[in-house]
Amino acid sequence: MQQDMRQYETLYVLRPQLEEKAALGLMRKMKTWVEQRDGKNIQVLCWGRKKLAWQRLNYNKGTFVQHTYVGKPGIANAYDRLLAMDEQVLLRQSVMLKLEVDPDTVQPRPDHLSFHQEPSRESEKETVKKQQAKGSQKPQQQKRSSASEEKDAAPAPEAAAGE
Repeated sequence: MQQDMRQYETLYVLRPQLEEKAALGLMRKMKTWVEQRDGKNIQVLCWGRKKLAWQRLNYNKGTFVQHTYVGKPGIANAYDRLLAMDEQVLLRQSVMLKLEVDPDTVQPRPDHLSFHQEPSRESEKETVKKQQAKGSQKPQQQKRSSASEEKDAAPAPEAAAGE
């Protein structure tokens, strides 16, 4: 196991007029940059063009990219500095997700680099499992409510009989 490896996530926003080919080139460049510094890419997600929460450099929209990776301490700061020098990057933010990570146990996930479709946040199997779990919870909730109605209804006849 390599020592002092950490998991990071960097979110950056590209200028909206940047062509898809150029944006893909920047995403691939950043993946290569991480690998050159003995890091490991986990996933790159392009969220597509979205409205910014506030205007930045006279832009109201931008192309959002999320990059998750593993690297040595300081790699996220260097990553941010590299993005800061690129005129196509409007905003950037890096966070550490895990303090100690064994890069051999981290499994890469498929990248989503298309501008035209949002990346799915969860797989179809997870969605089906959640729907099934919700379906099994609904009857239990109905039983609980009917049981509580019986408890509420039971004292009323006794009170009437005592008068």
